Amino acid sequence: MKRLFLAGLLWLGGLSAAASESAFDAAVQAGSWQGCVYEEGYTPYPIRLTVRGEDFFVSYPELDCIGGHNAGLKPDGFDAMEVIVVNTAQRCATNLPLRYTLRPDGLRIDYFAGARGTYALLHPSLPGTPAPDCDQQDAVS
Repeated sequence: MKRLFLAGLLWLGGLSAAASESAFDAAVQAGSWQGCVYEEGYTPYPIRLTVRGEDFFVSYPELDCIGGHNAGLKPDGFDAMEVIVVNTAQRCATNLPLRYTLRPDGLRIDYFAGARGTYALLHPSLPGTPAPDCDQQDAVS
């Protein structure tokens, strides 16, 4: 059902590959997401997004980091700000601006943290779904 809803958003809303505020809002309306983060110089790792009101709760299970993607805190030119509140092993950057792009094959999130190329590729998911097995084969720029 969520995939059908997402496809409808893409078709009816005319969302393009360009970042826009509506891409974040549409992603929130579509529900929960999970996928993998691809960060230059590191092995890909899982990410989960769970809807929390008008924003997302975010977790990185392998990194022991939890936080949120908040559209209300975003700087100009971005869709949301990632704020990490639990960083047990000190492995996650905090306060990163993000760009959301809805695509026919899912959701792409671009992270803006220095010169490193970091992005996540996600697909709609149901709560309780096991974390994805992340590998280099899924990486697409």
